[in-house]
Formats: sequence, C-alpha cells, structure tokens
Amino acid sequence: MICTMTATNPITTSKCTNTTTARSLPIKKSVKGKVTFQDEKITNYLKNQQWDELRTELESTSATTCSSLEFQHQTLVLACQYGAPPDIIKKIVQTRSDLVQTKDDKLQQTPLHILCQKPGTQERNKNIQFLAERYPQAAIIMDANGNTPLHLMCQNPCDSAYAVSAIEAICLAGPAALTMENHDDETPMELFLMSQATAMTVEQEEYQDQALKWLCKTNIMFLSNFKTSARGEMYRLQCCQQAVYKQQSSFDSCVSTDDESEAEEESRCSLSLQ
Repeated sequence: MICTMTATNPITTSKCTNTTTARSLPIKKSVKGKVTFQDEKITNYLKNQQWDELRTELESTSATTCSSLEFQHQTLVLACQYGAPPDIIKKIVQTRSDLVQTKDDKLQQTPLHILCQKPGTQERNKNIQFLAERYPQAAIIMDANGNTPLHLMCQNPCDSAYAVSAIEAICLAGPAALTMENHDDETPMELFLMSQATAMTVEQEEYQDQALKWLCKTNIMFLSNFKTSARGEMYRLQCCQQAVYKQQSSFDSCVSTDDESEAEEESRCSLSLQ
C-alpha cells in the first residue's frame, strides 16, 4: 500500500494506490527488530522431512541473523521426532541452545528421550551423543511414565555398534539413571535383560555383551562413588559434632570454674565478717 498526500487550501486530501509484491519473504521482522521464522513453514519442512529445503533456509539466513533467530518452542522436539540429520540438529541447538530443555506436551519427553526410543542408526547415534554432551541433565529426567532416556534405550534390542555407543554416551552423561526406577518399578538394567532377543547371531551377542558390561561397570562405579561420598560426609559430620562437643565441654568447664571462684570469695567474705 503506497499513499501519496496532496495538500490543498483549506482542505487536505489523500490519494492511495495499491501495489503488490511478486515474491513472498521467508522471514518477517517483529516489533523488537528480531527475525522470526514462519512457524508453519519450518513445521512443514520437518513433518515432510524436506531436509534440503530446511538446510537451505537455515544457511541463507545464518550469515546475518543467526544470533537473533527465534524458532518455535517445539522445533527441536519435532526435528527429533521426524529424524532430522545431525547437521540440522546441531544448527538448531547452536541457534537456540535452550531448546534442548524443552519437552513434548504428551509424555513430557526431552529431545534426548525421543531419540533414545529408536536408536541403532549412525545418524541417531550422532544426535544422541551430541545432545547428551550439550545437556547431560536430560539423562536423569523422567518422563510422564517415569522413564529416563536410558530406560527407553534399554527397551530396544542392542543389535549394532551404534546402539552400544549410544548406551555408553547416556551412561556417561547420567550414571544415576541406572539406579532409578520407572512407574513400573523397573530399572534400565532390568529392561535391558528383558528386551534382548534370545535367538541372535554371534555378532549381535557380542554387542549385547558389550552393552551389558557398560551398564554393569557404570552401575558399580556410581554406587562405589556414592558410598565413598556418603562415608566422607558422615566423617565430616562426626568431626563437626566432635568439635561442637569439645567447645561445649570447654565452656562448661569455664562456667564451673567461675562458680567455684565465686563460692570461695563468698566464703572468705563470711569468715572475715565473723
């Protein structure tokens, strides 16, 4: 809309003409001056798995407006649900690092939870390792069913080297998850033992043995460190109690000494008066 003003005396009149642009802009500026992606466009790219188009969209704007991009709140969750490649996951996280803490509305799962539901591929393994390094706290977060990412990981058959690497990454990020129980009172170790196939090849059996060794090793190390820290804390408390006891004993002895001296002075005064 282009408006031109023509002034006459004594009345001012305005004349407006309509013009349309031939191209549509992929981004729009908000009131605060930040650049905001059109949520529907990004969502459609993710749902239709149009990775080349989404990659082009990200690269075309990253040079000038990377620091001010605003994604939809569920962008990273959707990217993990629809299996986005590692470079797109990294780009989204680099642009908005706080999105690693978002959860889906249904099961309250973080992006790391979503990736751990179907591990086993090279791309998913890279994404799991990347998110576990960027936000290791997600490894001990429970979803609506009480499952951590390690619970979900152990529910799948461990039949590839990528699955073993993913289990290793989750164990290193949150070893405490091995001692946590979901709402069915199941630990990740129990789920792993129940979910593995009985009829398997020699190679698959080796993968399961490697994963089981990692789970056992991490569990033992975590519990031993936990007991050591607990013993150290108990020793510290005992030392504090002993110091308080000594201080109280010295105070009581001082009070008793003062009382004895006062009694002696009173007896001396009474003798002198007699």
